[in-house]
Amino acid sequence: DIVKIAGYTFKQFGLLSAYRKQAREISTLYLLTSRISKASSLNELFEISLKTIAEELGFSHIWLGLLNESKTRISNQIVYGSGWKKRQSQISYEIMSKNNPFYEVISSKNPIMLSDLDQYFKIFGLRNIFSNLEVNSICLLPMISGDVVEGVVAVEINPDTVTYDFSKDGFFANLINEVAAVAKTKKLENQLAESDKMKT
Repeated sequence: DIVKIAGYTFKQFGLLSAYRKQAREISTLYLLTSRISKASSLNELFEISLKTIAEELGFSHIWLGLLNESKTRISNQIVYGSGWKKRQSQISYEIMSKNNPFYEVISSKNPIMLSDLDQYFKIFGLRNIFSNLEVNSICLLPMISGDVVEGVVAVEINPDTVTYDFSKDGFFANLINEVAAVAKTKKLENQLAESDKMKT
């Protein structure tokens, strides 16, 4: 009858939508990995990563902060999106205060959503990153490689129209963790190169 036909059609449409979503996610991951594999430096790696992710997923603003070796400070920043004067910054600041959402992300290794940024602008890091932009909500995600947090990514979102999975095991986290794995390899390569220079 009509009800059964409608139900079957709806189910087939859902399967087709899921297939298309999965195909797009695989395509995006492949594009990202192929591009970042050609990066010659950490900064180039991060710039390529943010540009690719923003363009493929339609994000207006995306920020990446790299942790120092002791995991207590943001030591390097890369951004993508309009409104930022610099694409790269070496400003370093402490993030280990328990009132700082970066601390929560790093210690828990879980993403968090911040929907009212005004209350966080008193925190030094967030004020410097977002206060000059018309950004109301962001998602903070840890960059994890081998269970070690290498950095934090912040992406502007609209809570009412979130279409991507921002969970710890979601698609966006998989993209970010792929970047973290390549970044860790680049850092080791740099350390080995410096060590070789000191020996000669």
